[in-house]
Amino acid sequence: MSFCAQTMQSNIEHIHNTSNIVSSGLSVSTTADPGVASEWIDRHTLGSKVQDSVPIVGLDVETRADIRASGGHIGKPGYSLTNSRYPATIQLATPQGAILIIQLYQMRHKTDALPEKLSTLFADRRIMKVGVAVSADIKAILTHYYPYATPTIAGFVDLETLHRACVMLRPSM
Repeated sequence: MSFCAQTMQSNIEHIHNTSNIVSSGLSVSTTADPGVASEWIDRHTLGSKVQDSVPIVGLDVETRADIRASGGHIGKPGYSLTNSRYPATIQLATPQGAILIIQLYQMRHKTDALPEKLSTLFADRRIMKVGVAVSADIKAILTHYYPYATPTIAGFVDLETLHRACVMLRPSM
Protein backbone atom coordinates (compact mmCIF):
# COMPACT_ATOMS: atom_id res chain seq x y z
CA MET A 1 0.00 0.00 0.00
CA SER A 2 1.40 3.41 -0.95
CA PHE A 3 2.12 6.12 1.61
CA CYS A 4 -0.81 8.17 0.25
CA ALA A 5 -3.18 5.22 0.58
CA GLN A 6 -1.93 4.43 4.10
CA THR A 7 -2.37 8.06 5.20
CA MET A 8 -5.89 8.26 3.79
CA GLN A 9 -6.81 4.92 5.34
CA SER A 10 -5.52 6.16 8.69
CA ASN A 11 -7.56 9.38 8.39
CA ILE A 12 -10.68 7.45 7.39
CA GLU A 13 -10.30 5.09 10.36
CA HIS A 14 -9.66 8.09 12.65
CA ILE A 15 -12.86 9.82 11.49
CA HIS A 16 -14.89 6.57 11.46
CA ASN A 17 -13.86 5.70 15.03
CA THR A 18 -15.21 9.04 16.29
CA SER A 19 -18.77 8.48 15.07
CA ASN A 20 -19.77 6.93 18.42
CA ILE A 21 -18.83 10.10 20.30
CA VAL A 22 -21.79 12.12 18.99
CA SER A 23 -24.39 12.61 21.68
CA SER A 24 -28.12 12.54 21.03
CA GLY A 25 -28.53 16.12 22.25
CA LEU A 26 -27.24 19.07 20.27
CA SER A 27 -26.29 22.41 21.74
CA VAL A 28 -26.61 25.11 19.07
CA SER A 29 -25.25 28.62 19.62
CA THR A 30 -25.58 31.49 17.16
CA THR A 31 -23.67 34.76 17.48
CA ALA A 32 -22.49 37.87 15.68
CA ASP A 33 -20.28 38.82 18.63
CA PRO A 34 -16.54 38.08 18.10
CA GLY A 35 -15.99 37.72 21.87
CA VAL A 36 -18.78 35.16 22.25
CA ALA A 37 -17.47 33.23 19.23
CA SER A 38 -13.91 33.21 20.64
CA GLU A 39 -15.18 32.05 24.05
CA TRP A 40 -17.14 29.16 22.46
CA ILE A 41 -14.15 28.14 20.30
CA ASP A 42 -11.85 28.18 23.33
CA ARG A 43 -14.26 26.19 25.50
CA HIS A 44 -15.26 23.55 22.92
CA THR A 45 -12.11 23.13 20.82
CA LEU A 46 -8.85 24.81 21.82
CA GLY A 47 -9.30 24.52 25.58
CA SER A 48 -11.45 21.39 25.65
CA LYS A 49 -10.69 19.03 28.53
CA VAL A 50 -12.98 16.21 27.34
CA GLN A 51 -11.23 12.89 27.96
CA ASP A 52 -10.82 10.55 25.00
CA SER A 53 -11.92 13.40 22.77
CA VAL A 54 -10.76 13.26 19.19
CA PRO A 55 -9.63 16.70 18.05
CA ILE A 56 -12.06 17.07 15.15
CA VAL A 57 -14.22 20.05 14.28
CA GLY A 58 -16.77 20.02 11.47
CA LEU A 59 -16.54 23.18 9.36
CA ASP A 60 -18.83 24.74 6.79
CA VAL A 61 -18.98 28.24 5.35
CA GLU A 62 -22.01 29.74 3.69
CA THR A 63 -21.55 32.70 1.40
CA ARG A 64 -23.90 35.60 0.89
CA ALA A 65 -25.79 35.80 -2.36
CA ASP A 66 -25.98 39.20 -4.04
CA ILE A 67 -29.38 40.16 -5.36
CA ARG A 68 -29.18 42.90 -7.95
CA ALA A 69 -32.40 44.75 -8.62
CA SER A 70 -33.30 46.60 -11.76
CA GLY A 71 -37.03 46.54 -11.23
CA GLY A 72 -39.71 43.98 -10.55
CA HIS A 73 -39.66 41.40 -7.74
CA ILE A 74 -37.36 38.54 -6.81
CA GLY A 75 -37.99 35.69 -9.20
CA LYS A 76 -39.28 38.02 -11.92
CA PRO A 77 -37.35 39.63 -14.77
CA GLY A 78 -35.04 42.41 -13.68
CA TYR A 79 -33.44 40.60 -10.75
CA SER A 80 -30.25 38.60 -10.88
CA LEU A 81 -28.79 36.39 -8.18
CA THR A 82 -25.01 36.02 -8.01
CA ASN A 83 -22.78 34.35 -5.47
CA SER A 84 -20.44 36.97 -4.05
CA ARG A 85 -18.28 34.42 -2.15
CA TYR A 86 -18.47 36.80 0.80
CA PRO A 87 -18.50 34.51 3.86
CA ALA A 88 -21.84 35.09 5.56
CA THR A 89 -21.68 32.36 8.21
CA ILE A 90 -19.14 29.91 9.55
CA GLN A 91 -20.55 26.79 11.18
CA LEU A 92 -18.46 24.72 13.59
CA ALA A 93 -19.50 21.41 15.16
CA THR A 94 -17.81 19.12 17.66
CA PRO A 95 -18.23 15.34 18.05
CA GLN A 96 -19.89 16.06 21.41
CA GLY A 97 -22.79 17.85 19.68
CA ALA A 98 -21.81 21.47 20.32
CA ILE A 99 -22.58 23.64 17.30
CA LEU A 100 -21.65 27.27 16.70
CA ILE A 101 -23.01 29.42 13.89
CA ILE A 102 -20.95 32.60 13.55
CA GLN A 103 -22.90 35.28 11.69
CA LEU A 104 -20.03 36.95 9.87
CA TYR A 105 -22.35 39.02 7.72
CA GLN A 106 -23.82 40.63 10.85
CA MET A 107 -20.42 40.81 12.55
CA ARG A 108 -18.94 42.89 9.71
CA HIS A 109 -20.74 45.95 11.10
CA LYS A 110 -18.59 45.64 14.25
CA THR A 111 -15.25 44.47 12.86
CA ASP A 112 -13.70 43.43 9.58
CA ALA A 113 -11.57 40.74 11.25
CA LEU A 114 -12.29 37.16 12.17
CA PRO A 115 -12.66 36.33 15.86
CA GLU A 116 -9.15 35.86 17.31
CA LYS A 117 -9.74 32.30 18.47
CA LEU A 118 -11.08 31.32 15.05
CA SER A 119 -7.77 32.28 13.47
CA THR A 120 -6.01 30.32 16.24
CA LEU A 121 -8.21 27.28 15.51
CA PHE A 122 -7.45 27.52 11.77
CA ALA A 123 -3.71 27.49 12.53
CA ASP A 124 -3.79 24.58 15.02
CA ARG A 125 -2.63 21.49 13.13
CA ARG A 126 -3.50 19.23 16.10
CA ILE A 127 -7.23 19.79 15.52
CA MET A 128 -8.64 18.38 12.28
CA LYS A 129 -11.12 20.70 10.61
CA VAL A 130 -13.25 18.59 8.27
CA GLY A 131 -15.95 19.40 5.76
CA VAL A 132 -17.21 18.88 2.26
CA ALA A 133 -15.55 21.30 -0.17
CA VAL A 134 -13.71 22.86 2.77
CA SER A 135 -10.99 24.00 0.35
CA ALA A 136 -13.47 26.38 -1.31
CA ASP A 137 -14.64 27.54 2.11
CA ILE A 138 -11.09 28.37 3.19
CA LYS A 139 -10.46 30.13 -0.11
CA ALA A 140 -13.52 32.35 0.47
CA ILE A 141 -12.29 33.22 3.98
CA LEU A 142 -8.73 33.93 2.83
CA THR A 143 -9.91 36.02 -0.13
CA HIS A 144 -12.10 38.23 2.04
CA TYR A 145 -10.25 38.44 5.35
CA TYR A 146 -6.64 38.10 4.23
CA PRO A 147 -6.35 39.68 0.75
CA TYR A 148 -2.71 40.79 1.24
CA ALA A 149 -1.28 38.10 3.52
CA THR A 150 -1.63 34.36 3.95
CA PRO A 151 -2.07 33.31 7.56
CA THR A 152 -1.07 29.90 8.85
CA ILE A 153 -3.79 27.38 8.14
CA ALA A 154 -3.31 23.73 8.99
CA GLY A 155 -5.16 20.53 9.74
CA PHE A 156 -7.92 20.78 7.13
CA VAL A 157 -9.41 17.64 5.60
CA ASP A 158 -11.60 18.11 2.55
CA LEU A 159 -13.97 15.16 2.62
CA GLU A 160 -14.85 15.60 -1.05
CA THR A 161 -11.18 15.32 -2.06
CA LEU A 162 -10.66 12.41 0.34
CA HIS A 163 -13.67 10.61 -1.15
CA ARG A 164 -12.40 11.08 -4.71
CA ALA A 165 -8.95 9.80 -3.72
CA CYS A 166 -10.44 6.75 -2.02
CA VAL A 167 -12.58 5.95 -5.07
CA MET A 168 -9.49 6.15 -7.27
CA LEU A 169 -7.53 3.87 -4.92
CA ARG A 170 -10.30 1.27 -4.63
CA PRO A 171 -9.24 -1.98 -6.28
CA SER A 172 -11.19 -2.77 -9.43
CA MET A 173 -13.25 -5.91 -9.45
